[in-house]
Amino acid sequence: LEITDVLRGKDHLTNTEKQKFIYKYFGWNEPNFIHYGIMSIGSEGKISKSEIKKGIDEGKFTGWDDVHLLTLRALNRRGINPQAIRNYMLNLGIKDVDIEFSEEALYFENKKFIESCFRYFFIEDLLGLTIENFPNMVVRFPLHKEHTYGFRTFDLVPENNKINLLIQKSDAEKLKEGDEIRLMNTCNIRIKKADTTTGRVIADYVENSHGPMVEINGKNGEKKKFHNNIIQFETFGFCRVDKVKDNLIEFYFTQR
Repeated sequence: LEITDVLRGKDHLTNTEKQKFIYKYFGWNEPNFIHYGIMSIGSEGKISKSEIKKGIDEGKFTGWDDVHLLTLRALNRRGINPQAIRNYMLNLGIKDVDIEFSEEALYFENKKFIESCFRYFFIEDLLGLTIENFPNMVVRFPLHKEHTYGFRTFDLVPENNKINLLIQKSDAEKLKEGDEIRLMNTCNIRIKKADTTTGRVIADYVENSHGPMVEINGKNGEKKKFHNNIIQFETFGFCRVDKVKDNLIEFYFTQR
């Protein structure tokens, strides 16, 4: 029959014994039988084709690439590198025991391919920050800490010696009057009022506290760009750029 190898699930072990008997009876060369266990996903409907099809028909999923699924199309849309999936499966190997799919192990492999992406800031739950006595300054943020991709540059121009910025609400809730904190790559500020119920934190600029990548009284502009459609939001995680239309950029979360 010129069959050298048979690869199939261990639920066919009984069939294998029957077929071995037939091969032996007719004097045929017996192929190498390899059996593997079942990989369970853990989330019902995330991988079952019939359940996914039903979910699409019912409007539960937008399609086979819905990012809530674990289909190859969905993983690709989220920014999971195909080689990362291949490496994950190769590391698993072929075993005759049942195993459970590990998203964390897949993310570990994927991070090797995306960790060199550009980095930006992300505020999930924003709160206003007013800094008083603020000088005119240009601030540069590296697009990556280890790679020489260049910088994002912001011209911070105060009005009436005040500038309005945004901070994460969960960070603001930890602040109290008199605290001195550092804004990344920018300067130190001293908290004057931290009432998160009003939606704004008031602070003072700490003189001569600006960092090495800050130019006082300079001017420049920011140039937006993305590298391979994958970016990293500082302290949040990696995301894939799915759509860019006018001033709206739509991302899908990839992993932390």
